[in-house]
Amino acid sequence: MFSFPSSNVPPAYPRGLIESFELSGNAAILRPILPSDAQGEKELFAALSERNRQFRYHSSLKELDDQRIESATCVDYTLRLGLVITVRRNRRDHIVADGCYVAGGPGKPAEFALAVADAWAGQGCGRRLLAALDRAAARAGVPMLYGDVMFDNDRMIQLLLSLGFDLQPLPDGDVYRMQRCVSRYRAAAASPDWLRMFRKPATAAG
Repeated sequence: MFSFPSSNVPPAYPRGLIESFELSGNAAILRPILPSDAQGEKELFAALSERNRQFRYHSSLKELDDQRIESATCVDYTLRLGLVITVRRNRRDHIVADGCYVAGGPGKPAEFALAVADAWAGQGCGRRLLAALDRAAARAGVPMLYGDVMFDNDRMIQLLLSLGFDLQPLPDGDVYRMQRCVSRYRAAAASPDWLRMFRKPATAAG
């Protein structure tokens, strides 16, 4: 069972998103991120290969600076949400995956991102994080989740397609826009006019 000193938890912390489960024989927790997870986020970054860092950040970062870490760990849990999956080993919780979304404003779509440590890839972490992000987005009134995925990130593309995300190539050709209506809004999304509000305008090919 996950526990923490109440003095370290922001008032808006959504405890209802906490899940306990088993991950490859280890006790694991999915929970909203905390400001105190800064060191764990650095360790997760270090556990990503250079290629997976490129997939996650779309750049060749060598380390996470303080500004990025603060942005990731200090969120309002409504329009900005971060989630982590931790595994208990050697009497310590280790962050092995994270997911987040940032909405453009109340009632606006949110951009999401995921990262899974190389050693824990292919074990369902991304799927579990996306399900939790969807539930949280529905609660926050976020109508759609979207992410820009590099064209050669096959694992992520296949995961998102299997979960019903639409794929839309972007003009530069190296990135796909993957998007899906949040669960509570999917019935409304049957209307083409509703979905058109959130699509990026097409650019004529040069």
